[in-house]
Amino acid sequence: MNPAIRAFAPVSAPTIEREGIRVVTGLDCATLPAFREFFDTHVLFETECLHVHNVAILFTDINGSTQLYERLGDARAYLAVHKHFEVLFKAVATNEGALIKTIGDAVMASFAHPVQAVKAALEAQETFVEFRPLLPDDQDAIVVKMGIHHGPSLAVTLNDQIDFFGRTINIAARTQQQANGGELLLTEETYNDSAVKELLSRERLSAIGLQTKLKGLSENFVLYKIVSTDDAEKAIELTK
Repeated sequence: MNPAIRAFAPVSAPTIEREGIRVVTGLDCATLPAFREFFDTHVLFETECLHVHNVAILFTDINGSTQLYERLGDARAYLAVHKHFEVLFKAVATNEGALIKTIGDAVMASFAHPVQAVKAALEAQETFVEFRPLLPDDQDAIVVKMGIHHGPSLAVTLNDQIDFFGRTINIAARTQQQANGGELLLTEETYNDSAVKELLSRERLSAIGLQTKLKGLSENFVLYKIVSTDDAEKAIELTK
């Protein structure tokens, strides 16, 4: 068996059984990297869509990318961005996610479970802290902002690849846009996921709640900036 092929879901993940047999769901196929790699022609017809009950979406973007190209020039900036993509792609694949698309310097990835998206984001951000893609030629860092939301979505075929559309994707994209350089923001739904809270506790991470409006959406949102527990305690002290 090709080593890139793995079980359709983690052992600990909820599974669907029919007559005692574990089955693969549409979301499994949409998010499994191996399925997308080896069965990329097995997609929905362009006139069809698949309703997905719950999918976690991670959006990332480089902070100050315009200035990066101005400072380094197109060729060297592209090389730096390409190396940053490698970091993100590895974090997504390691945590059983699927790269949906790149949009300029931005990345959209999907996961079957919110905790996988959060873990991928944390691993990538940890790398980016010391990431200098053009060393020894250049000391400039790549600073990335990230946002995660999960919920229902529509899976469709676009440009011969599975893509996701709907309110969940819009909220995830707008959440990333609210982040500053180096920040990871989670929506309230994602932050309150039990597996996500367990991961944050295990990694000694806390969250600072931020009430805000998201572009194009009428209601107020609470987003959670993920920080070290020490930083959260300092922030609380400053508000006293």
